[in-house]
Amino acid sequence: MAGAYRFQPPTQYLNYHAQLQEWADKNHVLLDWQLLQTEYVNGVSVHSVYPIIAGSRVTWAVGRGRQMKHAKDASAEVLINTPGALSQALNGYR
Repeated sequence: MAGAYRFQPPTQYLNYHAQLQEWADKNHVLLDWQLLQTEYVNGVSVHSVYPIIAGSRVTWAVGRGRQMKHAKDASAEVLINTPGALSQALNGYR
């Protein structure tokens, strides 16, 4: 199931987050995001998020960014580049 989608190097229009969403859509699973925290560093907010795939919280794939979209993209990059992680998430890995 997880091998059906071919991830590509990210582009401006198809970043890691967008590819992960395409993978979820193709596999008919819900992809959601959990805000872990928002820190303020030198007056700038930095968000930390992790994905929830088919109800499985993937808490080790935390991404950080000044905007939520950047945090989600960083998290998706970690998840996509970890061998076997998507299959484990589909099978209830926590």
